[in-house]
Amino acid sequence: MGNMKNTLKIAIQSICILAVLFVVGLALASALGYVYIGIKQPAQVTQNRAVACSAQDIKEYNETVVTFVSTEDQLRDKAVKQQAKVNTLKKVSGFDQDPTCVFMEYSAAVANNNVQAAQSALSSLEGFSKDGLYPSNELFDVVSLDSMHDRIEALKNVDKENTETRGSG
Repeated sequence: MGNMKNTLKIAIQSICILAVLFVVGLALASALGYVYIGIKQPAQVTQNRAVACSAQDIKEYNETVVTFVSTEDQLRDKAVKQQAKVNTLKKVSGFDQDPTCVFMEYSAAVANNNVQAAQSALSSLEGFSKDGLYPSNELFDVVSLDSMHDRIEALKNVDKENTETRGSG
């Protein structure tokens, strides 16, 4: 009987220790920004987005996303296919009101080195973000707005270098 009490006491202590460790870990994750503990303000609540690009469209788009390619020709071919998919989707009613569709447009513009189209799409995505509307997480290549700005700046730098190289050659 005494042995059973000791076992039960150890089990309860172990559970208490694990609970304390869990709470401390959760508090630490929250403090570091990995976990949000609280109630969202009305402006922070994610709203339903317009759906012009279906799950099938996302799947087909994901198949065209530039992932690993071994030659420049394969890279160019994938970028052309990606733009073709976006051009098809642009005919869908509500394309410009769906953040998922607009992100696809941004990504295709970047893949095809079209700075102006990428900037236009990014501007729309920033507006969606302010309204709590975001692209689908099912897209393979979703990145933050900051990363999107960085990609456009990189494209501008490449264009500038190419222009200077052609001008001096």
